[in-house]
Amino acid sequence: MTVPPAPDAPSTRLAPERYLALLRADAARAAALAVPGALDGPVPHCPGWSVRDVLVHTGRVYLDKAAVLRTGAPAGEPDERPGDDEVVPWFLGALGTVVGELERRDPAAPAWSWWPQEPTVGFWYRRMAQETAVHRVDVEGAVDALTPVAADLAVDGVDEVLTRFLVDPRTPAPEGVEPGIIAVRTAGRTWRVALDADGVQVAHGPGSSDATVTGDPSELLLWLWRRRGEEAVDASGEAGVVAALRTWMGAATQ
Repeated sequence: MTVPPAPDAPSTRLAPERYLALLRADAARAAALAVPGALDGPVPHCPGWSVRDVLVHTGRVYLDKAAVLRTGAPAGEPDERPGDDEVVPWFLGALGTVVGELERRDPAAPAWSWWPQEPTVGFWYRRMAQETAVHRVDVEGAVDALTPVAADLAVDGVDEVLTRFLVDPRTPAPEGVEPGIIAVRTAGRTWRVALDADGVQVAHGPGSSDATVTGDPSELLLWLWRRRGEEAVDASGEAGVVAALRTWMGAATQ
């Protein structure tokens, strides 16, 4: 199953300084909410995880990606786990490390990435901002203090999760899901996603589809990342195709 490509759509990408500003702001928000009494709070959409786990995971990602930028090769996340009194300072220190590595490099400069078509520093500007936004929402969910992802970052995040994570050939095709084409729409943009046993294809722009999912940029992004329930979006058309996208997203983002 294929989706014919539409004319090139305007890029969703943000300016490098905007990515860094949002990265800093979302990380600071997560850190501010992680007061000692909240560290053990369960994270609603990450079964078995606490606020502490979210900060430690995200901090490890920061340190790993800082090492990638320094060395040019993946090193694997460090296994250090700070004590309770050290979690937030350690997390903010890890943030400073990856921001420092990004700031001193041209986004167009070459860098290893897990997406072969984009081996640049700019890949990591985007990825670190998107990673942080989703995990900031995880922390907020644990303390019932939800705020939306910035609209421009959310639209870009929808593009990233569909055109990087979902189409990644390393994502195994879920068994028993209904094939079809689903249009994903937000903020005047459309992505058509073709799902079948052979994998996933994504094309920008309008066209025929079996189902449609529409939502506010932040809510749609979080639905795709399985941080929101069905009430977060408006779905129409073949319910099985909508369910198939939801299942595929679970495989792509786990």
